[in-house]
Amino acid sequence: MAELSPDALPNALALLATSYERDGCPIQTIHCLQALVNCQLPPDFEAKARMHLGRVLLEHTYNFREALSHLLRAQILAKSLIGNYCLKYEIQDRIATCYHYIGQDALELQAYTALSEPPKSIRNSSEGPIVCGWVCRLAQRAAALHASCGRHDQAVQVAKEGLAFTEANGLRDQKLVLLLVLLQIYLEQWDHAAVDSVLECLRAALADETSPAAAGGSCGVIGGEGALDPFLKSHLMLHMNLLKVLYMLRRGEVAKIVKGEQQQPPPPPPPPQQEQQAGGGGAAAAAAAAAAAPEPAGPSSPEQPPPGLLHTLEICMDQIKQQQKEQSPGQQQGVRAPYILSGLSSLEPLLCLVGAIALRNGSSRPRLIKKYLQRGLSCVSELTAASGIGPGTRESDLPMQCLEQAGVALRLQSLLLQCKAQVALSKAQLRVAREDLLTCQQMQECFPNMLSGLLAGTHLLTGQYCVATGEMHAAAAHFEFARLNAPSRPAAALAAVLEAEVHLSTPIQQHGEQQQQQEAQEGSGTPVVMGDVARALAALGPFYTVQSGSTPAASAGAAGGSMTGGAGGGAGSGGRGSLRGVLGHMEDVACKLASAACLAQQGELGTAFQLLSSVLKVALRRLDHHQLTCAILNHMALIYLRQQPQQGSRIDIHSATEMARSSLSLSQQERDLWAQNQAMRTMSCIAKLKGEDNQVGGKSTADQEQKITAAVMDALADSGRHGYAVGWGLRAMG
Repeated sequence: MAELSPDALPNALALLATSYERDGCPIQTIHCLQALVNCQLPPDFEAKARMHLGRVLLEHTYNFREALSHLLRAQILAKSLIGNYCLKYEIQDRIATCYHYIGQDALELQAYTALSEPPKSIRNSSEGPIVCGWVCRLAQRAAALHASCGRHDQAVQVAKEGLAFTEANGLRDQKLVLLLVLLQIYLEQWDHAAVDSVLECLRAALADETSPAAAGGSCGVIGGEGALDPFLKSHLMLHMNLLKVLYMLRRGEVAKIVKGEQQQPPPPPPPPQQEQQAGGGGAAAAAAAAAAAPEPAGPSSPEQPPPGLLHTLEICMDQIKQQQKEQSPGQQQGVRAPYILSGLSSLEPLLCLVGAIALRNGSSRPRLIKKYLQRGLSCVSELTAASGIGPGTRESDLPMQCLEQAGVALRLQSLLLQCKAQVALSKAQLRVAREDLLTCQQMQECFPNMLSGLLAGTHLLTGQYCVATGEMHAAAAHFEFARLNAPSRPAAALAAVLEAEVHLSTPIQQHGEQQQQQEAQEGSGTPVVMGDVARALAALGPFYTVQSGSTPAASAGAAGGSMTGGAGGGAGSGGRGSLRGVLGHMEDVACKLASAACLAQQGELGTAFQLLSSVLKVALRRLDHHQLTCAILNHMALIYLRQQPQQGSRIDIHSATEMARSSLSLSQQERDLWAQNQAMRTMSCIAKLKGEDNQVGGKSTADQEQKITAAVMDALADSGRHGYAVGWGLRAMG
């Protein structure tokens, strides 16, 4: 067999390495490239070979130091070359990836900024458009590094510098991608004014693509003027609309997501101010009943299109899927480098998550919610498998190359399971909810660092399961942990509300005689549970409010010193005054509901009723949150029943009845057994006050309570799994 000449050997090794890599044989590829770089090669050939070897080592081995040595040598060789700008930028990008895997953040950032300004001679070069793309990619990665390290101001600055570069060079496509990066940074900063501004810029830029001018010929620059690439546009539209929906969920604009602004019916006129007081007659109740009346339900079949903006998201997703089917195999892998947009692998489960969250609290589409959750979990299972996560996998078992993708998959899986468990809890499917909860808890144990941001949420879900099964002391402990370790101010507010509700619903022994005396004085016969108001106020902290027109933060001072005592100063704010974020409509309504419950237990019925009246329409019309609406209506009905007759006036049973009926109707529409049971108990109290023989209503109440009791007993039957779920993490807290 004839031997290869010394000149032919390098070319043969390079071709063989490429063939092995194409066939999925990385070890053989590495052997060929190692032999190649030991040959005597021209500088450009050696630089490309070492860059190739460094890339394969990064992708398929843990030899990051060896990969770095080859890439640094390639960098030195490339500097001596005239031109070859694309090679220089790709080497720089790989070096930054090496430093990222090694954990050298400072050197990683230095790698991004070393070539942030392309040479002036590149403008007239054939490599110009691709080099400009590399500059934008390095800017994106630098901004992401700053954001991941908590340096959001620097992240914004780098993203803005990248935007300025795109505008100066007419890079329209790259500008849109950087706008999305900037939008995500502003969302993380909770800078809502900046979010609104960037969303408007994106909307206008993408809307311009439909204009006749945009369909004209393209100039010679990639990403310049001309029609936007349809595949890129579909991704950008999906990204933008997903971020928009997430932003609206944060703000509490749920009704606009699921119905659309144009479909919202005008709210009924507010009740007169004098009739918002307890005992204000039937007009306030009529307004409340009108606000709480269920709207006509649309088609409930999961095959029907999703409502509102969720339908827009599905259209974008379907367009991407169709475009991918129409592409050839070579096009599907190729290379719109140097840009890497997240594809269906992570966007589809995120779409399913936001769809389920938007619909779960006020939708008449339970089968669509179930379909969203099943589809999202199915997509996530594929994503976790691709990341190397299987049964028994722990965080330390994952290679560095998979950590980012695995982290995305695990966070999506945990959030989808939490949403699924909360839907099951509302329907008293406690065993189903517990299994999802146990999975979330196990994920936290296996991947503590990757899921650290969701630890408080897992404790919050555990507390909700504890409440459903009657484990009130454990529930309070879990809610307290969630409050003290909340990642944001809205998360702390929700945990504080749930903790306060536990304290308010747990009678304390020393209040037994006081409760009996109060019921005898009021003469209403309405059962009043006197909870631990002091601890509830301590949990609420700055989220406690006594004024209907103010936010909880604004009226924190009115709560007095009792809210900052107890479990350490500033308990309501999670013990960290630097928590970011502003309360959305849901957190504001929940805080006022809990504050009203505290006021009612202190005998401040009029103030409590005003608070509840101020948030009733917001809960239903803006939040589309039937659980909150039912809770508000029940509290208002009980306040009507607890009022003391004065000067010959009578208890307003009619208004209480209307509110209880509205609550029952909404809870039945939502299939929420807990809310149904509470509404039926209120109806039974009203029947007793009216002296009616409510055998049918009493039987319905008993049936509901039996269903709940049976569900609780079924959950308690497996004492091992139940005890583990309830006690999870409590020992670590102590």
